[in-house]
Amino acid sequence: MKFVLPSLLLLCMLFTSNSYAQKNIIKWRPAALTWNNIDFSYERVLTNNSSFAVKAGGMIPLDFTVAFNNYKASFQAAENNLGGYTMTKGIMGGFSVLPEFRYYTAADAPNGFYVAPYLKYWRAGFSATATNDTTSFASTVNASINVIGVGLGIGYQWVIGDAFTVDWNFLGLGADAYIFNANVTGVNATGTANQIKEAFPGTVTTTSNSVDYTSSPLMQFGFKSNFSIGYMF
Repeated sequence: MKFVLPSLLLLCMLFTSNSYAQKNIIKWRPAALTWNNIDFSYERVLTNNSSFAVKAGGMIPLDFTVAFNNYKASFQAAENNLGGYTMTKGIMGGFSVLPEFRYYTAADAPNGFYVAPYLKYWRAGFSATATNDTTSFASTVNASINVIGVGLGIGYQWVIGDAFTVDWNFLGLGADAYIFNANVTGVNATGTANQIKEAFPGTVTTTSNSVDYTSSPLMQFGFKSNFSIGYMF
């Protein structure tokens, strides 16, 4: 019995300290749904001033085959033109990963004003197959856009009731490198790849079965802002 009371007191102390010292947060960014994405993040408190976070998002696969063919039909009716291509497959998807380190100026992490240097990788993929309405020959394009970036985010996070968070990263400054890749097979693959090259300067490589295209890196500088809600545990 002499160990029971100290043990209970120790358990109570541990429970109390943990209930007010949650170090993990799972967050969701609602606005991502407006562009067909699901976006979550995880933040881990390291010290009173710092934390590490990883944001991950995925694009809900979008099938635009019917939309393309409906647009084509209305365009042909207006122009009285029956030529062109009928799309038999058109899918778009993608994902993103963004790790960041946060420094909280008030030494009250994860609550308060913070600055957060980050890295970013984002990829969007596109796959389409179209059949020539006159020759019935099919052409396939598999393409992707890869973005590698670095930047600094500035924001404020509110902790509500030791259980919930509201995170507003109101200013992000970043530099991104965009690289576009495409593989084209089928009739006039070289012509299709060269048309892409006219819009995005790059390199076209012809093989026995297909044509590959890789763009030169395109640098973009810009701003970003995001808002998320979270749960602490």
